[in-house]
Amino acid sequence: MRVVLFLVLACAFGLGCGSDEAPGGRPGGAAGMFHNPGAGTGAGGAAATGAAASGAAGMIGACGGDVYAAVNKPLDIYVMMDESLSMILPVDLWTPTSSALNQFFSSPDTAGIGVGIAFFSGGCDIAAYQTPVVAVGDLPGNAMPLQDALASRFPGPGTATEPALRGAIAFAQQRATEHPDRKQVVLLVTDGEPANCGATVESTAAAAAEGLAGTPSIPTYVLGLGNISGLNQMAMAGGTGEAFVVDDPMQVQAVVEAMNAIRGLALPCEYRVPAPSMGAFNKDLVNLNWTLNGSTTTVPFVGDASGCDRAPMGWHYDDANAPSQLIACPSTCAAFKSSGGDVSVALGCPQVLVE
Repeated sequence: MRVVLFLVLACAFGLGCGSDEAPGGRPGGAAGMFHNPGAGTGAGGAAATGAAASGAAGMIGACGGDVYAAVNKPLDIYVMMDESLSMILPVDLWTPTSSALNQFFSSPDTAGIGVGIAFFSGGCDIAAYQTPVVAVGDLPGNAMPLQDALASRFPGPGTATEPALRGAIAFAQQRATEHPDRKQVVLLVTDGEPANCGATVESTAAAAAEGLAGTPSIPTYVLGLGNISGLNQMAMAGGTGEAFVVDDPMQVQAVVEAMNAIRGLALPCEYRVPAPSMGAFNKDLVNLNWTLNGSTTTVPFVGDASGCDRAPMGWHYDDANAPSQLIACPSTCAAFKSSGGDVSVALGCPQVLVE
Protein backbone atom coordinates (compact mmCIF):
# COMPACT_ATOMS: atom_id res chain seq x y z
CA MET A 1 0.00 0.00 0.00
CA ARG A 2 1.42 3.29 -1.03
CA VAL A 3 1.09 6.11 1.41
CA VAL A 4 1.79 9.44 -0.21
CA LEU A 5 1.74 12.99 1.00
CA PHE A 6 -1.07 15.26 -0.09
CA LEU A 7 -0.14 18.91 0.48
CA VAL A 8 -3.50 20.24 -0.61
CA LEU A 9 -6.46 21.80 1.06
CA ALA A 10 -8.63 18.72 1.36
CA CYS A 11 -12.00 20.31 1.76
CA ALA A 12 -11.48 23.07 -0.75
CA PHE A 13 -10.85 20.47 -3.43
CA GLY A 14 -13.54 18.07 -2.30
CA LEU A 15 -11.21 15.34 -1.06
CA GLY A 16 -12.72 15.08 2.36
CA CYS A 17 -15.37 13.34 4.19
CA GLY A 18 -16.45 10.04 2.73
CA SER A 19 -14.72 6.64 2.96
CA ASP A 20 -14.90 2.98 2.57
CA GLU A 21 -13.89 -0.37 3.77
CA ALA A 22 -14.84 -3.98 3.46
CA PRO A 23 -13.52 -7.26 4.74
CA GLY A 24 -10.41 -8.44 2.99
CA GLY A 25 -8.32 -11.57 2.87
CA ARG A 26 -4.71 -12.35 3.47
CA PRO A 27 -2.20 -11.89 0.71
CA GLY A 28 -1.44 -15.19 -0.92
CA GLY A 29 1.68 -16.72 -2.38
CA ALA A 30 2.21 -18.60 -5.59
CA ALA A 31 -0.31 -21.35 -6.09
CA GLY A 32 0.61 -24.50 -4.22
CA MET A 33 3.60 -22.94 -2.50
CA PHE A 34 2.11 -21.86 0.80
CA HIS A 35 -1.42 -21.54 1.96
CA ASN A 36 -3.56 -19.99 4.62
CA PRO A 37 -6.77 -22.02 4.62
CA GLY A 38 -8.86 -19.25 6.15
CA ALA A 39 -7.82 -16.56 3.70
CA GLY A 40 -10.52 -14.88 1.72
CA THR A 41 -10.57 -12.55 -1.21
CA GLY A 42 -10.33 -8.84 -0.65
CA ALA A 43 -13.59 -7.00 -1.15
CA GLY A 44 -12.60 -3.44 -0.41
CA GLY A 45 -11.84 -2.24 -3.91
CA ALA A 46 -14.90 -0.10 -4.58
CA ALA A 47 -15.20 3.45 -3.34
CA ALA A 48 -17.63 4.03 -0.51
CA THR A 49 -21.24 4.67 -1.29
CA GLY A 50 -24.22 5.52 0.84
CA ALA A 51 -24.77 8.02 3.59
CA ALA A 52 -21.28 7.92 5.06
CA ALA A 53 -19.74 8.97 1.78
CA SER A 54 -22.41 11.16 0.24
CA GLY A 55 -23.84 12.82 3.35
CA ALA A 56 -20.63 14.71 4.05
CA ALA A 57 -19.80 15.77 0.52
CA GLY A 58 -21.40 19.20 0.63
CA MET A 59 -20.08 19.94 4.09
CA ILE A 60 -16.57 19.03 3.06
CA GLY A 61 -16.55 21.36 0.14
CA ALA A 62 -17.31 24.27 2.46
CA CYS A 63 -14.74 23.63 5.19
CA GLY A 64 -11.01 24.02 5.11
CA GLY A 65 -8.33 21.64 6.28
CA ASP A 66 -5.00 20.01 5.60
CA VAL A 67 -4.48 16.43 4.45
CA TYR A 68 -1.34 14.56 5.48
CA ALA A 69 0.15 11.19 4.70
CA ALA A 70 -1.04 8.52 7.12
CA VAL A 71 2.14 7.44 8.90
CA ASN A 72 1.99 3.87 10.22
CA LYS A 73 3.07 2.87 13.68
CA PRO A 74 6.40 0.98 13.27
CA LEU A 75 6.32 -2.82 13.54
CA ASP A 76 8.55 -5.10 15.66
CA ILE A 77 8.58 -8.89 15.14
CA TYR A 78 10.02 -11.24 17.76
CA VAL A 79 10.73 -14.50 15.96
CA MET A 80 10.63 -17.64 18.12
CA MET A 81 12.16 -20.34 15.92
CA ASP A 82 12.00 -24.09 16.39
CA GLU A 83 15.46 -25.68 16.50
CA SER A 84 14.35 -29.20 17.39
CA LEU A 85 16.10 -32.18 15.81
CA SER A 86 13.22 -32.61 13.38
CA MET A 87 14.53 -29.49 11.65
CA ILE A 88 17.47 -31.54 10.38
CA LEU A 89 16.24 -35.16 10.59
CA PRO A 90 15.20 -37.01 8.53
CA VAL A 91 15.31 -34.06 6.11
CA ASP A 92 17.29 -30.86 6.49
CA LEU A 93 14.73 -28.08 6.81
CA TRP A 94 17.09 -25.80 8.70
CA THR A 95 19.16 -24.78 5.67
CA PRO A 96 16.33 -23.73 3.33
CA THR A 97 14.40 -22.06 6.16
CA SER A 98 17.48 -20.10 7.21
CA SER A 99 18.06 -19.08 3.60
CA ALA A 100 14.48 -17.85 3.33
CA LEU A 101 14.69 -15.87 6.56
CA ASN A 102 17.98 -14.34 5.44
CA GLN A 103 16.33 -13.19 2.21
CA PHE A 104 13.48 -11.70 4.19
CA PHE A 105 15.83 -9.87 6.57
CA SER A 106 17.80 -8.30 3.72
CA SER A 107 14.88 -7.42 1.44
CA PRO A 108 14.27 -3.72 0.72
CA ASP A 109 10.61 -4.37 1.49
CA THR A 110 11.40 -5.02 5.16
CA ALA A 111 13.44 -1.85 5.73
CA GLY A 112 12.34 -0.09 8.91
CA ILE A 113 10.76 -3.16 10.50
CA GLY A 114 12.29 -4.23 13.80
CA VAL A 115 13.18 -7.93 14.11
CA GLY A 116 14.71 -9.99 16.90
CA ILE A 117 15.07 -13.75 17.23
CA ALA A 118 15.33 -16.56 19.78
CA PHE A 119 15.28 -20.34 19.41
CA PHE A 120 13.69 -23.26 21.22
CA SER A 121 14.08 -27.00 21.47
CA GLY A 122 13.55 -28.83 24.78
CA GLY A 123 14.27 -26.20 27.44
CA CYS A 124 11.43 -25.59 29.90
CA ASP A 125 12.53 -22.29 31.46
CA ILE A 126 10.10 -19.60 30.32
CA ALA A 127 12.41 -16.83 31.48
CA ALA A 128 15.16 -18.07 29.17
CA TYR A 129 13.01 -17.25 26.14
CA GLN A 130 12.41 -13.70 27.31
CA THR A 131 15.95 -12.78 26.30
CA PRO A 132 16.46 -12.68 22.52
CA VAL A 133 19.55 -14.26 21.00
CA VAL A 134 19.53 -11.19 18.74
CA ALA A 135 17.87 -8.12 20.20
CA VAL A 136 15.10 -6.45 18.22
CA GLY A 137 16.58 -3.92 15.84
CA ASP A 138 15.51 -2.24 12.63
CA LEU A 139 16.24 -3.83 9.27
CA PRO A 140 18.41 -3.73 7.26
CA GLY A 141 20.87 -2.81 10.02
CA ASN A 142 19.96 -5.86 12.10
CA ALA A 143 20.08 -8.30 9.16
CA MET A 144 23.69 -9.40 9.66
CA PRO A 145 23.35 -10.28 13.38
CA LEU A 146 20.19 -12.23 12.58
CA GLN A 147 21.92 -14.09 9.76
CA ASP A 148 24.93 -14.83 11.97
CA ALA A 149 22.64 -16.24 14.67
CA LEU A 150 20.97 -18.61 12.21
CA ALA A 151 24.37 -19.77 10.96
CA SER A 152 25.66 -20.48 14.48
CA ARG A 153 22.75 -22.57 15.79
CA PHE A 154 22.45 -26.36 15.80
CA PRO A 155 19.15 -28.14 16.52
CA GLY A 156 18.72 -30.16 19.72
CA PRO A 157 16.17 -32.59 21.20
CA GLY A 158 12.68 -31.58 22.28
CA THR A 159 9.93 -29.20 21.19
CA ALA A 160 9.00 -27.04 24.18
CA THR A 161 6.62 -24.81 22.25
CA GLU A 162 4.47 -23.61 25.15
CA PRO A 163 7.24 -22.22 27.41
CA ALA A 164 8.96 -20.74 24.36
CA LEU A 165 5.81 -18.93 23.31
CA ARG A 166 5.10 -17.73 26.84
CA GLY A 167 8.60 -16.32 27.08
CA ALA A 168 8.30 -14.65 23.68
CA ILE A 169 4.99 -13.03 24.61
CA ALA A 170 6.38 -11.82 27.94
CA PHE A 171 9.31 -10.23 26.12
CA ALA A 172 7.01 -8.58 23.57
CA GLN A 173 4.74 -7.24 26.32
CA GLN A 174 7.69 -5.73 28.15
CA ARG A 175 8.95 -4.16 24.94
CA ALA A 176 5.47 -2.82 24.15
CA THR A 177 5.42 -1.13 27.55
CA GLU A 178 8.82 0.40 26.93
CA HIS A 179 8.06 1.37 23.31
CA PRO A 180 4.37 2.30 23.12
CA ASP A 181 5.02 4.00 19.79
CA ARG A 182 5.74 0.63 18.11
CA LYS A 183 3.56 -2.41 17.48
CA GLN A 184 4.87 -5.72 18.87
CA VAL A 185 4.02 -9.17 17.49
CA VAL A 186 5.37 -12.68 18.02
CA LEU A 187 6.07 -15.02 15.12
CA LEU A 188 6.27 -18.72 15.97
CA VAL A 189 8.16 -20.74 13.34
CA THR A 190 7.88 -24.50 13.83
CA ASP A 191 7.90 -27.84 12.05
CA GLY A 192 6.27 -29.94 14.77
CA GLU A 193 3.68 -30.22 17.50
CA PRO A 194 4.50 -29.30 21.13
CA ALA A 195 6.13 -32.27 22.84
CA ASN A 196 8.04 -31.30 25.99
CA CYS A 197 7.58 -29.64 29.38
CA GLY A 198 3.93 -30.68 29.49
CA ALA A 199 3.25 -28.64 26.36
CA THR A 200 0.30 -29.57 24.19
CA VAL A 201 -1.48 -27.89 21.32
CA GLU A 202 -4.18 -26.82 23.77
CA SER A 203 -1.79 -25.38 26.36
CA THR A 204 0.19 -23.56 23.67
CA ALA A 205 -3.01 -22.12 22.20
CA ALA A 206 -3.97 -21.02 25.71
CA ALA A 207 -0.65 -19.18 26.00
CA ALA A 208 -1.34 -17.40 22.71
CA ALA A 209 -4.84 -16.46 23.87
CA GLU A 210 -3.49 -15.06 27.14
CA GLY A 211 -1.01 -12.95 25.20
CA LEU A 212 -3.74 -11.55 22.99
CA ALA A 213 -5.96 -10.75 25.99
CA GLY A 214 -3.10 -9.29 28.01
CA THR A 215 -2.07 -5.71 28.52
CA PRO A 216 -0.42 -4.81 26.25
CA SER A 217 -2.09 -7.20 23.80
CA ILE A 218 0.36 -9.31 21.77
CA PRO A 219 -0.83 -11.20 18.67
CA THR A 220 0.86 -14.47 17.71
CA TYR A 221 1.47 -15.37 14.06
CA VAL A 222 2.34 -18.96 13.17
CA LEU A 223 4.47 -20.17 10.26
CA GLY A 224 4.24 -23.93 9.79
CA LEU A 225 7.05 -25.75 8.02
CA GLY A 226 4.87 -28.57 6.78
CA ASN A 227 1.21 -29.27 7.45
CA ILE A 228 1.33 -29.86 11.21
CA SER A 229 -1.75 -30.53 13.28
CA GLY A 230 -2.72 -27.84 15.77
CA LEU A 231 -1.04 -24.80 14.21
CA ASN A 232 -4.33 -23.21 13.20
CA GLN A 233 -5.58 -23.53 16.76
CA MET A 234 -2.54 -21.64 18.03
CA ALA A 235 -2.85 -18.89 15.42
CA MET A 236 -6.57 -18.43 15.99
CA ALA A 237 -6.03 -18.19 19.74
CA GLY A 238 -3.32 -15.60 19.07
CA GLY A 239 -5.74 -13.44 17.10
CA THR A 240 -4.21 -13.93 13.66
CA GLY A 241 -6.68 -16.26 11.97
CA GLU A 242 -5.12 -19.45 10.64
CA ALA A 243 -1.49 -20.43 10.40
CA PHE A 244 0.56 -19.87 7.29
CA VAL A 245 1.60 -23.31 6.16
CA VAL A 246 4.41 -24.04 3.71
CA ASP A 247 3.56 -27.45 2.31
CA ASP A 248 7.11 -28.05 1.07
CA PRO A 249 9.58 -26.20 3.32
CA MET A 250 12.41 -27.16 1.00
CA GLN A 251 11.07 -24.49 -1.36
CA VAL A 252 12.88 -21.37 -0.20
CA GLN A 253 10.69 -18.97 -2.17
CA ALA A 254 7.56 -20.41 -0.60
CA VAL A 255 8.88 -19.60 2.87
CA VAL A 256 9.90 -16.09 1.74
CA GLU A 257 6.43 -15.44 0.36
CA ALA A 258 4.80 -16.70 3.55
CA MET A 259 7.01 -14.36 5.58
CA ASN A 260 6.10 -11.44 3.33
CA ALA A 261 2.41 -12.24 3.70
CA ILE A 262 2.77 -12.29 7.48
CA ARG A 263 4.65 -8.99 7.36
CA GLY A 264 1.85 -7.42 5.33
CA LEU A 265 -0.79 -8.55 7.79
CA ALA A 266 1.20 -7.63 10.86
CA LEU A 267 1.83 -4.06 9.70
CA PRO A 268 -0.57 -2.01 11.79
CA CYS A 269 -3.30 0.26 10.49
CA GLU A 270 -2.48 2.67 13.29
CA TYR A 271 -1.67 6.17 12.14
CA ARG A 272 -0.07 9.05 14.00
CA VAL A 273 -2.14 12.15 14.65
CA PRO A 274 -0.35 14.86 12.65
CA ALA A 275 0.31 18.28 14.12
CA PRO A 276 -1.93 20.90 12.50
CA SER A 277 -0.21 23.51 10.36
CA MET A 278 -2.04 26.27 12.20
CA GLY A 279 -3.96 26.49 15.46
CA ALA A 280 -4.57 23.90 18.15
CA PHE A 281 -5.43 20.27 17.51
CA ASN A 282 -9.15 19.51 17.70
CA LYS A 283 -9.94 15.79 17.98
CA ASP A 284 -13.45 16.40 16.60
CA LEU A 285 -12.05 17.82 13.34
CA VAL A 286 -10.14 14.72 12.20
CA ASN A 287 -11.00 12.29 9.39
CA LEU A 288 -9.34 9.21 7.93
CA ASN A 289 -9.40 9.23 4.12
CA TRP A 290 -8.88 6.40 1.65
CA THR A 291 -8.05 7.19 -1.98
CA LEU A 292 -8.48 4.32 -4.43
CA ASN A 293 -8.52 4.52 -8.22
CA GLY A 294 -8.76 8.30 -8.08
CA SER A 295 -11.76 8.37 -5.75
CA THR A 296 -11.39 9.59 -2.16
CA THR A 297 -13.81 8.53 0.55
CA THR A 298 -13.75 8.90 4.33
CA VAL A 299 -13.92 6.11 6.89
CA PRO A 300 -16.53 6.97 9.56
CA PHE A 301 -15.48 7.50 13.17
CA VAL A 302 -16.99 4.76 15.40
CA GLY A 303 -16.15 6.17 18.82
CA ASP A 304 -14.07 3.38 20.32
CA ALA A 305 -12.93 -0.17 19.61
CA SER A 306 -16.33 -1.61 20.52
CA GLY A 307 -17.82 0.46 17.72
CA CYS A 308 -16.02 -1.74 15.21
CA ASP A 309 -18.45 -4.52 16.09
CA ARG A 310 -21.48 -2.54 14.98
CA ALA A 311 -20.07 -1.01 11.82
CA PRO A 312 -18.66 -2.70 8.71
CA MET A 313 -16.08 0.07 8.40
CA GLY A 314 -14.64 2.65 10.73
CA TRP A 315 -11.83 3.92 12.92
CA HIS A 316 -11.31 5.09 16.49
CA TYR A 317 -8.65 6.78 18.62
CA ASP A 318 -6.16 4.92 20.78
CA ASP A 319 -7.10 7.20 23.69
CA ALA A 320 -10.30 9.22 23.54
CA ASN A 321 -9.01 11.80 26.02
CA ALA A 322 -5.46 12.20 24.70
CA PRO A 323 -5.39 10.74 21.19
CA SER A 324 -2.08 10.08 19.50
CA GLN A 325 -3.13 7.37 17.00
CA LEU A 326 -5.99 6.76 14.58
CA ILE A 327 -6.73 3.03 14.56
CA ALA A 328 -8.61 1.49 11.65
CA CYS A 329 -11.09 -1.23 12.57
CA PRO A 330 -9.96 -4.77 11.65
CA SER A 331 -12.18 -5.06 8.57
CA THR A 332 -11.16 -1.60 7.41
CA CYS A 333 -7.50 -2.49 7.85
CA ALA A 334 -8.04 -5.69 5.86
CA ALA A 335 -9.57 -3.68 3.03
CA PHE A 336 -6.66 -1.24 3.00
CA LYS A 337 -4.19 -4.11 2.72
CA SER A 338 -6.08 -6.20 0.19
CA SER A 339 -7.07 -3.38 -2.15
CA GLY A 340 -4.21 -0.92 -1.89
CA GLY A 341 -4.67 2.78 -2.43
CA ASP A 342 -3.52 5.70 -0.32
CA VAL A 343 -4.50 6.47 3.27
CA SER A 344 -4.37 10.01 4.61
CA VAL A 345 -5.40 11.97 7.70
CA ALA A 346 -7.42 15.16 7.23
CA LEU A 347 -7.48 17.90 9.86
CA GLY A 348 -9.98 20.74 10.03
CA CYS A 349 -13.17 19.18 8.65
CA PRO A 350 -16.15 18.07 10.80
CA GLN A 351 -15.83 14.40 11.65
CA VAL A 352 -17.85 11.89 9.64
CA LEU A 353 -19.59 9.64 12.16
CA VAL A 354 -20.91 6.13 11.73
CA GLU A 355 -24.68 6.07 11.41
